[in-house]
Amino acid sequence: MNLRLTMGLGAVALSLGLFVASSADAVTGDALLFGEYSATSTGSCLTAPSGFNDKLQPNMPEVSTVATDTGEEVWIFDGAGSVAVTSTSIRTSGVASSPSNPNTASASGTRTWSTRKYIVSREHVVTVIATNQRPLI
Repeated sequence: MNLRLTMGLGAVALSLGLFVASSADAVTGDALLFGEYSATSTGSCLTAPSGFNDKLQPNMPEVSTVATDTGEEVWIFDGAGSVAVTSTSIRTSGVASSPSNPNTASASGTRTWSTRKYIVSREHVVTVIATNQRPLI
């Protein structure tokens, strides 16, 4: 075998090897995000329609409400651009001046399910686009 043919075959093999390695090493796109992820949240809010005094107390507690929200979400990414999201939220509320009075308290809950699309950029930034949402019964 002559030297020129050997060097030519070596260059082709090296080029193919780099091409294959670079596409395998530079995994980008939706395949980067696969699996099940969960999140929780909690929060509370005091609403005073008549405003607050300088001690941050409601001016009229009898018309002010306090609410607590809790939530849980499960996101399942398929590695191909789709994500299924299940959300559960619960809210309890009552009149701020009588939190122990059951006649002023209320509670509600919702559970929704949706599918969404997502893309992963080369910089590994995930963008999720809502496509539909419906309540679970």
